[in-house]
Amino acid sequence: MSERLPEGWKWVRLGEVCEKITDGTHHTPHYVKEGIPFLSVKNVRETGLDFENVQYIREEEHKELIKRCYPQRGDVLYTKVGTTGIAKAVDTDREFSIFVSVALLRPERTKIIPEYLEKVLNSPICKEQAKALTQGVGNQNLVIKDLKQIEFPLPPLPEQKRIATKLRELMREVERARTACEKQLEAVKALPSAYLREVFESEEAKKWERKRLGEVCKTTSGGTPHRGHIEYFYGNIPWVKSGELKDGYINDTEEKITKLGLDNSNAKVLPTGTLLIAMYGATVGKLGILEIAAATNQAICAILPNSNVLTDFLFFFFLYYRKDLINKSYGGAQPNISQELIRKTLIPMPAINDQRRIATYLKEKMAYVEKLKASIEKQLNKCLTTLKKSV
Repeated sequence: MSERLPEGWKWVRLGEVCEKITDGTHHTPHYVKEGIPFLSVKNVRETGLDFENVQYIREEEHKELIKRCYPQRGDVLYTKVGTTGIAKAVDTDREFSIFVSVALLRPERTKIIPEYLEKVLNSPICKEQAKALTQGVGNQNLVIKDLKQIEFPLPPLPEQKRIATKLRELMREVERARTACEKQLEAVKALPSAYLREVFESEEAKKWERKRLGEVCKTTSGGTPHRGHIEYFYGNIPWVKSGELKDGYINDTEEKITKLGLDNSNAKVLPTGTLLIAMYGATVGKLGILEIAAATNQAICAILPNSNVLTDFLFFFFLYYRKDLINKSYGGAQPNISQELIRKTLIPMPAINDQRRIATYLKEKMAYVEKLKASIEKQLNKCLTTLKKSV
């Protein structure tokens, strides 16, 4: 490195300031339900060591492993396999062992303090070197001999302590800002449910007539053309899969089928304004409204309202009612909502003008929520990246 440094500072390599650099066991241990925590790369974060999501090993095996690699308070753990280049000083007296994916750095205290070593290794200048030195593509590895070559600026010990203290204070400020943003985000995420309850649990709602959906809407489901026939796909007919339902409008699809695929399956073209509900799979209960004419797969129930029901109003009702609908479904971890259950659902039937008024009101509120979420997420991203990097 050729950059000029303040007086008293110097460029050093990691191997020059550590009395020991090694890594954890190269053999997968025998895991047990309770015992000594066994940390891998996933448990080492800049924010701290994660002892919640760990594997455990027997105490006898731990005693054997620490003969070669014994993590102690004041050591610095450094990720070297998979996600490389994350450092965290050990600030606990808790016994634990580490896997080969984690390196143990024991600072030579007369040269460098653990807190400064952690911070400088997590800085861009060292992160870039770690990335450049990491070998492999699928199974990335930063080997010990290369790890020792990472170079960084080293100030005198009093200056290291001052820097570490200042950085600790600044990072606390960043964490406080992050926590505040996350709390705001959680509050905002709760707003849609509050707005829906405000409408569908109001005194006005108690007076609305209710009918079974099957009395005022037609329902149908779709189908999937046989995947073995390439001529059924890559056409010009939009075809919606249940995974594409994300509680919004649909104006394009990931796949399109041909007329031949349509004719040789249960898929059928549905008109714009059709309400879609995912009946099973990972997105069960998710909704969509067609802004284009499109077919769907068999995991989607399509609802075509008559002139007395507004699609947007029905959409917001099912957003409100979704949990109850899923609770009435059958199945275990992956519940299934049947088309018959949807047809039997009692839906509110206010006058069409009231439906339009309510739908307009809820659209405005949901748009406000999305705008608020975007603003807070931007602030949160600033806390996690821009502010942290600038610190």
